[in-house]
Amino acid sequence: MLEWQRIFEQGSKSKGVMVPAWNFYGTFEFQYTNGDHYGSETRQGFLLPLLSINAVDGSIVDLREGY
Repeated sequence: MLEWQRIFEQGSKSKGVMVPAWNFYGTFEFQYTNGDHYGSETRQGFLLPLLSINAVDGSIVDLREGY
């Protein structure tokens, strides 16, 4: 979905800009390295997408850092 995403300035959690971003929602699955199934989670409807791409410059938005 093309949505507005707040991008923080690096090193700041109070200053930033709103940019258009391609946000991708979906389902991802957790799995142990030995192959045992751990579980799955649907992220559609959650506050954070699985992947966010800045539509202005094509950069990947680090959702943990906010930029």
